[in-house]
Amino acid sequence: MKKHQHKVLTRTLVVAAMFSLATLVQPLVATSAAAQVTWPTGSGIPEPIDQETGLPAYVPFDQVLSTTNIDGNTITGSSSTLLTNASGNNVGTQVTKKIEQSGSIWSVDTLNLKNSFHAKMNLYFGNELDPADGLAFAMTKDKPNKVNGNGGSLGVWGTDGKNATNALQKSFVVTFDTYRNGDSWDKNVVYPTQSGGQYVGWGFPGLLRNQYLWDTKTAIDPYVPVLQWNTNAADAGLSTADIGSGRTGQPGVGGNMALAADQSMTDGKWHSFTVDWVADSSHDGGGQLTFSFEAASGSVLTKTLTWTAADVNKAFGTTDVFWGFTGATGKNKEQGVVVFESIPGLVDANLATKVTDSAGNATGASVYQGTTLNQSYTLTYNGNDSKQSFPMPGNNVAATLDAQLQTGSNYGYVVGADGKVDVTVTLPGGTPQTVKGDPVTDPVETLTLAGKSVKVANRVKLTGLAGFDKAKGDGQTLKLSAPIVATTIGAADASTNAGVIIGNNAQYKGEVSVPAVIENPVELTVPYFQFGTLSVGQITKGVTGQPGQLVNAAGAADTTGIHTKFPLGKNYKLTAAVQSFNLGTGYTPGSAKINFTYNGKAFKLPDDGTAQNLFTNQTVAPDSKVTNVSLDLAAYPQIAANKTYKANIDWTLAVGP
Repeated sequence: MKKHQHKVLTRTLVVAAMFSLATLVQPLVATSAAAQVTWPTGSGIPEPIDQETGLPAYVPFDQVLSTTNIDGNTITGSSSTLLTNASGNNVGTQVTKKIEQSGSIWSVDTLNLKNSFHAKMNLYFGNELDPADGLAFAMTKDKPNKVNGNGGSLGVWGTDGKNATNALQKSFVVTFDTYRNGDSWDKNVVYPTQSGGQYVGWGFPGLLRNQYLWDTKTAIDPYVPVLQWNTNAADAGLSTADIGSGRTGQPGVGGNMALAADQSMTDGKWHSFTVDWVADSSHDGGGQLTFSFEAASGSVLTKTLTWTAADVNKAFGTTDVFWGFTGATGKNKEQGVVVFESIPGLVDANLATKVTDSAGNATGASVYQGTTLNQSYTLTYNGNDSKQSFPMPGNNVAATLDAQLQTGSNYGYVVGADGKVDVTVTLPGGTPQTVKGDPVTDPVETLTLAGKSVKVANRVKLTGLAGFDKAKGDGQTLKLSAPIVATTIGAADASTNAGVIIGNNAQYKGEVSVPAVIENPVELTVPYFQFGTLSVGQITKGVTGQPGQLVNAAGAADTTGIHTKFPLGKNYKLTAAVQSFNLGTGYTPGSAKINFTYNGKAFKLPDDGTAQNLFTNQTVAPDSKVTNVSLDLAAYPQIAANKTYKANIDWTLAVGP
């Protein structure tokens, strides 16, 4: 059983006779003239929406991705079609739609693997009852002029086991295989059930004798190749030590992860896919590649590969690679749609977030419930390394940015009396100003925190923020900050969703670390009272309503009054008991009374040790002010001169579970 918490303070009452009786008791936002990115109507494909923010999960990819070859001509045999919205922006690519198709979309420029990059895409496979065959993400030395095989090859794997010349050469791929062939493409995939199943695979299509099972004894024409995975190697095999000859029993390269029995890519929903390359500090071409695929809500398949510069040279023969997607169908059809949410090279920016106390200092590991903090965002844009301004102007008007700020589940943004959240905004090249943000939470929640009524919202949005101009170069910043309050007791979160800043050509999501929220401590401060000077004659006859004032322990004026702090949602009570003055022989306890008004109520505390309730189970902490202080003292003829008398008040704040 949890024990009650008590805070007891004792104050000394001093009575000095004859000459004195010193009794101590204790607009900044611009209107957007350009519409934000929109989805093409009539496409028959649902618009990809971020489930956390409700905002579009895609941006136009004009200038950076294309369905044409390096010469600008249509890629031979490609089935890809661009999804273009009413503004003329390319916002999606339908790689496949009908049976026996093979399509692709590729970057216009290469990525240099000596530098880090981040990309996020969303994939849609439709909801066919018997779908086939899937999509593939690829990085390759040379941008193809034609598409490769259809069906289970997904446009990347070789179908000629003797030389694999029709495989995507000098490449690395991540495949999303939606059809169980039961042969070369997924022969050794461990599926959760005996029939059906889908998987995410990765490998190197051009490495014939390593990626495919090759045996001269069984190599016949036509030869059906078998993908050979190396599931035991930490990085799925690419170094010299991991690669064998490709003959029977050799290690192979690449690997796969099967989806769970209750998961499906072809569920009529969008699936996010991210690729992060962290270049080695030496910038020699080596680094670490991490890709993640959202198989289902709350379920993500992730793989991290570490490549040396030699590995990269073995795979690509260069550190400059094109990237893109391929897809294919066979006898069955499937929607294969790709949209791009974060495109490397289009806009070079980064978003940093942090939580501090109200003075801008680090918070530490925990804060008390009801504590107000500050959550801030700094978006830094580098024009020199970007292809476009952010956002991109259009139709002779300036586009603008939108922001949706979010905080941890144990916190909320403070909503003012006007129903808005005060957000401090510093636009690029500007000075800090206050903008009224709109709560996204509906309805806004009203809580009692640290004795005060507070309105909070977990999310807040801003629209029409001025953006960045590429011509102004590197180091431009947009800064946002808003007050948050610790609402509920809970653990710290090292990485929680902080929202998103979005334009018509890029969007940046933030993550922030928030401290744990712990129960408020029991705190109690109480006053001293001073009642001026009384003569022996006054005490002999008795006094009524002798004025007093609040003082501190040193006797200096102090208006602190009574202050309490206690855990929210608890039973609590504040009492005060005055012990006897005991002025001498024949003195009757209770003959003196300390009078004051607290929390709108008048109290008389007799000096007989009787505890009186000052408040019990208030929904709002009482006002700390103490007023109308006075002393009543019954006649006491036996008072002795030049003698000091003492008494105590016991103040007790009791907090139960």
